[in-house]
Amino acid sequence: MNVLEKILLLGLCVHHGLLAQTEQKPQSGPPPTPFSTLVRENFDRWDHNHDGQLTTPELDLNVLNPHIRGDAAAALAELKSVQRYNADDHKQTPPLTLDALAQYELAIKRHKRVEHDYDENFRLLKSKLDQVSRQLFPDKLPRLTSIHQGDLGDCYFLSMVGALASQRPHTIVEMIKDNADGTYSVKFPGAKLVTIKAPTDTEISLGSTAGSDGLWVVVLEKAFGKLANIHRRPGRKKKEVTDVIAHGGSTDETIPLLTSHSCDGVDKQLGVALEKAFAHHRLVSTSPEEGREPPELYSSHVYAVIGFDFQKKVVTVYDCDPEEFTPKGPPGLKNGYPFKDGVFTMPLHEFIYVFKSVNIENNENAKARFE
Repeated sequence: MNVLEKILLLGLCVHHGLLAQTEQKPQSGPPPTPFSTLVRENFDRWDHNHDGQLTTPELDLNVLNPHIRGDAAAALAELKSVQRYNADDHKQTPPLTLDALAQYELAIKRHKRVEHDYDENFRLLKSKLDQVSRQLFPDKLPRLTSIHQGDLGDCYFLSMVGALASQRPHTIVEMIKDNADGTYSVKFPGAKLVTIKAPTDTEISLGSTAGSDGLWVVVLEKAFGKLANIHRRPGRKKKEVTDVIAHGGSTDETIPLLTSHSCDGVDKQLGVALEKAFAHHRLVSTSPEEGREPPELYSSHVYAVIGFDFQKKVVTVYDCDPEEFTPKGPPGLKNGYPFKDGVFTMPLHEFIYVFKSVNIENNENAKARFE
């Protein structure tokens, strides 16, 4: 080998060495989080028009995609959840971009406070999805204590579903038919028959849950959303139908839907009215008076009354968004009441002070809104 060949060989080696160093150089930017890793992996597929941003319409289309499953579905559900959260506050959700995702990753790396902790909520949604039974009624009958409200602001519906599970659980079983073709037919007593596609993993992550007790809660929510969407004016209909029921409502609507019966607001002789209601297994709803809420009760939330001991004058109340709670002191108006699986009791006179009035199912046929 002559001198010129040696020089050329040395130059080629140096060139390849520099290339290897370039290839081994780590990527700049903050490290991805578990949530952002999943979003980055799926961004191109979720960005339907490939314009570099995920918009609300694109999120809604992806929510309905049955092929998005598992952890990816939980990550997508978190993105949709933030969009709903902003809608509750009448705020526009800016489209998500990879640059915005990088800013979030950088904030997490630097332990800075973020407006939305995507990873914390993603872990909660992932855990919920992992625990859900894919059977409709694995225990044959629905259980009140299995219900947990999800991302939807539909306590006006879910509390009454809980009341029905407490008073007449067979009615819920009779409402839903598994068509064994990837669809369910739901016949609410106060509405026409509606058929829905089986909830996707993302819809399961977003919706309320009965956990290991089955899919019946999220199926009922989706069916209610579809009915409500059908009756919306053109131009106001939603692609993701549970958006329609996500921002509050009244049990004047949901008691007739679930029973086909009307309801009465009662604010006098509550003890007598409650005794009569539970003698006939009727649905009862209530909300605290603003300014009179004990700890862990909220005036913006709807509760179900599921029992009354006329002799002891004790009322049993159910919260469809249950948290375990132990009062710091004697139970009562000042310290609150102990919660177990969302159920608590309180004396009638304290109940009347806090709740003031209740809505009670009667035996009159209601005028059907969803026919």
